[in-house]
Amino acid sequence: MAEDLKLRRYKPSTCDNYLRCARAFVAYHRKPPQQMGLDEVRAFLLYLAEQRKIAEATQHQYVAAIKFLYATTLGRPGSPSRSPGRRCPRSCRRSSAAPRSRRCSTRSARSSSARSS
Repeated sequence: MAEDLKLRRYKPSTCDNYLRCARAFVAYHRKPPQQMGLDEVRAFLLYLAEQRKIAEATQHQYVAAIKFLYATTLGRPGSPSRSPGRRCPRSCRRSSAAPRSRRCSTRSARSSSARSS
């Protein structure tokens, strides 16, 4: 994983953080990542959120590191792809009564068209 990060020219601090996150994931389950899948990823993320009470930004970093581990290093892009992603922005959540997915896409489309004008 360290070599893959360097080949993609990630910053040294990002490399260190991703490696730390990946080691923590493997240490939590005490199994190699090749033997784990979505259930183990979700269990680990729940542990981080509920028991370790990590911040949302920190959880996103763990998700990104695990996605990189599976998609790039292990060549299994479908494994943790359904792991939680970013929430809808606060301004978007309270802007209307429409479903989140529709509000986000509508809002981002409006803001991108406003930028291009």
